Formats: sequence, structure tokens, C-alpha cells
Amino acid sequence: KIIYLCSCICSTVNFILVNIEKTKMTANELKAKLLSYGIAIRNCENYPGLNEYFVRFAVRTREENDELIDALTEILA
Repeated sequence: KIIYLCSCICSTVNFILVNIEKTKMTANELKAKLLSYGIAIRNCENYPGLNEYFVRFAVRTREENDELIDALTEILA
């Protein structure tokens, strides 16, 4: 379900820019929900050309990435 609700923008660094508009949540809403799991993400609405539906995830360790995926799966269920 995560794949269908998010659009990733290609990256060559350890960050992934994601448009979450299809989730019906804003970046601030998703950020608050993920913080309750102890996960911080970057709201990118103040970047030129982006809006309130863009967030940035950091690519971290396998375990931390798994925690992020698990949290997103629960939030978007």
C-alpha cells in the first residue's frame, strides 16, 4: 500500500524526497504521526517548487529503515 500512495523522486544521496499527496495527509500530519514512533522526517513544503505534501526521508541502517516501513504501514493502513 505504501508504494501506491507515495511517489518517490530519484536521488543520488542518502535522502529520498517523497510526494505523499495520495495519502490525504500533509507533511506536518505525517511528521507528527511518525514522531509518535520516534521517527523524524523533514517537511519540505518550504523548498522552492514543493508544497505541503512533500517529505524527505533519510536512508539509514537496515533496522531503522525497517522501523520506518513498519510505522508507515501502520499509519497508512
